[in-house]
Amino acid sequence: MTEQPFPEADANVVIMPNRDDLHCGEICPAGAAAAGVNAGPIRLLQGRQGRGGFGLAHMYEADRPKAIEGRGFQTPKDYAFAVAAGWTHLHLGVNGRITIAVECPGGMNALVLHWQGQFWSIVTALPFRRPKEPLEFQKERPDESEPRQR
Repeated sequence: MTEQPFPEADANVVIMPNRDDLHCGEICPAGAAAAGVNAGPIRLLQGRQGRGGFGLAHMYEADRPKAIEGRGFQTPKDYAFAVAAGWTHLHLGVNGRITIAVECPGGMNALVLHWQGQFWSIVTALPFRRPKEPLEFQKERPDESEPRQR
């Protein structure tokens, strides 16, 4: 991994997937309704490490970068953007959090999100396991217009 993981000191700086977009995905209205949460865009913030960590900085802690690389992604940022854009499973978590995931060989690639009033912020990456939280919504395909509800 050759990228500079912390280009900004401000934890609330948005890491953009391209120069024209702050959002790297969205929680669609159908998924939000099924889970009883807000629909809205997903953003990756610079974040911070340590207790109460979140965002890109938190995704560089412990063994996450190695696990993410093992899933075929060059960086945690690439992983976050791919999962946020292509999620198919939405799990309801605790403390206002949700987990979104997409199936892959060997399990699921997942992100934990927290609602920030106008957008979902990526808290952390979970390339290690299937989400343990209850499945509330599943899309047949990432681009499906009428996803299946559970």
